[in-house]
Amino acid sequence: MKKYHVIGIILIIGVLFLLTGCKKQEDYSGDIKLFKFGYGSYFPGYTTYEIVKNDEKYELTIQRINDPETETINKNINKKYVDEISKVLSEYDVYKWDGFNKTDKNVMDGSSFSLDVTYDNDKSISAHGYMKYPKNYKEVKEKIEKILNDIK
Repeated sequence: MKKYHVIGIILIIGVLFLLTGCKKQEDYSGDIKLFKFGYGSYFPGYTTYEIVKNDEKYELTIQRINDPETETINKNINKKYVDEISKVLSEYDVYKWDGFNKTDKNVMDGSSFSLDVTYDNDKSISAHGYMKYPKNYKEVKEKIEKILNDIK
């Protein structure tokens, strides 16, 4: 009878492991010290956002390439915008994207994305794709774009 209890406990632990995901949540609660997010294609263009923390100040660089309104913007930004981005990353468990690197080799003129985040506790997230996207990519992209486009 005890043998069946042990087997039952092992099965329950296995099911819980599968339900909670294979990638263990780490501590991504620190401040972001580097945030790089780019997406697009050759036409209509590729946009990159980069936020770098220097001392206690944040600098945002926005670059649009192959866009009729090609521009590069550099400005200091308020920490509240970086905190909002951090909340989006947390809300959608973007840490699970770490290591995502997928490509659809059957598409020759598609869209791609690149995300690199480094926290002040040296945790990092790196994800890249070409016509392949991680879970909730569209929602995360839209929310981050909104935050960054609201910066005046």
